[in-house]
Amino acid sequence: ALIWTQCLPCLNCYNQPDPLFDPSKSSTYKEKICEYGPDQTCPYEMNYADRSYSKGTLATETVTIQSTSGQPFVMPNTTIGCAHNSSWLSLTGSGIVGLSWGPLSLVSQMGENFIGLVSYCFSSKGTSKINFGSSNNAIVAGDSVVSAHMFMKPEKRGFYYLNLDAISVGENRIETLRTPFHALDGNMVIDSGTTFTYLPESYCNQRVASSPDMLCYKSETIDVFPVITIHFSGGADLVLDKYNVFMDMGGKVFCLAIIAQYNFLVGYDLSSWLVSFKPTDCYSLWS
Repeated sequence: ALIWTQCLPCLNCYNQPDPLFDPSKSSTYKEKICEYGPDQTCPYEMNYADRSYSKGTLATETVTIQSTSGQPFVMPNTTIGCAHNSSWLSLTGSGIVGLSWGPLSLVSQMGENFIGLVSYCFSSKGTSKINFGSSNNAIVAGDSVVSAHMFMKPEKRGFYYLNLDAISVGENRIETLRTPFHALDGNMVIDSGTTFTYLPESYCNQRVASSPDMLCYKSETIDVFPVITIHFSGGADLVLDKYNVFMDMGGKVFCLAIIAQYNFLVGYDLSSWLVSFKPTDCYSLWS
C-alpha cells in the first residue's frame, strides 16, 4: 500500500525510462526518524506475490497531482518510500502508487478534501489514467454499470475483497457453494496491479481439466467461445467480453486467461464500499 519510487543512491535498481529521483535536489524531501532503525532512519521492505520487492527508507515529500479544476492538488508531508534496492519483473515506471485502504496509501493520505472516489480504465494500448474525487470519470454511473460490495479483513489490511458466488460458462453456472472457496465476507481480492484473475485449483477443477493443454484451443475465430459471467454476492453479474477471457496466441490458437478489468471503467467508492464496473473503450476514453 506504500507509495515508493526508486532513488539515488541506488545499490540495485531495475531499468526505468526516466531519471532516478535524487532526494538531494529536493527542498521538501525529509527522511523520517525512527529510534529502531539504523542511524535512526526508518527502513521499509515491500514484497510482492511475483517475488518483486522494494527496499529503502521512509521519508516525507510534497506530492502534486494535476487536477481537472485547473489547480493542482498539493499534498505536503506525504509519506513515501525511497527505494535503494528494488527488483521488478514487469514494471516500466519508477515505482508504485499504493491505492489500498492502508494508512500509507495515496488515497489514505489525501486527507479530508478527498471524497473517496477512485477510478481507472485500462487499455491494451496507449496510456491509462487514474481519476480521484468528483471528476466525471471518477464517478462510475449509468445503465450498464454493475456494482458489488467490497469487504475488508483486519488480518489482511489494505486489500479490497469481493465475494464471488459463481462463474457461468455459457448457460452452465459453477457455484462456489460447497467448496472451500465459498465465503460470505470476501473470497477474492480485486487488485489493479494484477493482470490475470486467479482462482483456486479446487474450484477450477469442477469444470476445467487439470491438464494445461485443455486451456488452449484452435479456432478460426474467437466468436465460437462461450460467454463468461462472474456472479458476485448481492446479484451483481459481470459479463466479460471474449477478449477478457481468451488470449489470441497466434496461429489460430486461443488460450484461457481471464483479464477481468480490461476495457472496464472500474470505480471504487470508499464511502459506501462499492466497486463498480462499466464496459468502456478505454483507449477512446483517454485518446
